[in-house]
Amino acid sequence: MISFKNIMTIDIVLVNNDQKDLLNRMIKAYQKELLGSKNPKEYKYLDSYFGKATHKPYFIKVKKEITGFALVNKYSVVEKGCYSIAEFYVVKEYRNKHIGKTAAIKIFDLSPGKWEIRELKTSTGAQQFWSKVLNDYTKNNFKEVYLENEHWTGPVQIFNNSNIKSHL
Repeated sequence: MISFKNIMTIDIVLVNNDQKDLLNRMIKAYQKELLGSKNPKEYKYLDSYFGKATHKPYFIKVKKEITGFALVNKYSVVEKGCYSIAEFYVVKEYRNKHIGKTAAIKIFDLSPGKWEIRELKTSTGAQQFWSKVLNDYTKNNFKEVYLENEHWTGPVQIFNNSNIKSHL
């Protein structure tokens, strides 16, 4: 059982079409931080999150304030048909407060089944974050592989949450 004491209310809500520009601005902030780019390119997959049933854009909210986002789809590189978190971002001021971990678990709980999580090989912070989240959420019942091919370079974790009860 996962238990977090003194956690504020964290909600996961679908982004609607009227909020697409806000999501786009947040993606740019995320890209600046992740890639160190001062003027990031447009996120070429953004429109697919508003037109495909297999793509879900979520805002992470704390006390009704948007504190991050997650882009979930069904593009996987190890086991076909898995859910995948394509992008995941929590604004700096809200990090290290269990918000990201709680949000990730709530997102997993929305879609029971197989999941695949990928991190860039250079993103050690993301690798540590997802390792901690998945160790706790799955009770260390996940598989990790390292890919270096045309589809992905970096670690990939695969798990099935069909029988996980997170109690969040």
